[in-house]
Amino acid sequence: MGQIPNREIFVDQLIFQNVFPYYRLIQVVLEGNLEDFTRTVEQYKATYQKDNLYTMILRLNQIVIRIGLRRISVAYSNISLADISRKVQIPLQDVEFVVAKALRDGVMHGVIDHEAQILKIDADQNIYVTN
Repeated sequence: MGQIPNREIFVDQLIFQNVFPYYRLIQVVLEGNLEDFTRTVEQYKATYQKDNLYTMILRLNQIVIRIGLRRISVAYSNISLADISRKVQIPLQDVEFVVAKALRDGVMHGVIDHEAQILKIDADQNIYVTN
């Protein structure tokens, strides 16, 4: 449903043992690192397949990328596309396309300087103001 469960659910040891693969998945999704996400999905692949959730979990990689890009946009005003590739673990040849899509979707605000291969990030506007 897109909601992150409260941490209290993980206090019971029996429950924690059974849902640990999903707990770990939540952690890596919120980190925004595609390599960690891929590693975790492969590590618990059998559990996800047994629960018939594997294909749905694979689609979370887009959310992982968005979270990683959002974190970058908060931390930097200018960043090279190569650095974005390294931080989010996206192949270098795909970074420009992924960043352009994130800009179009409103995940972050900025401009790609194609010649310098740099993303110039605009400062966040006031989120409480409407058009």
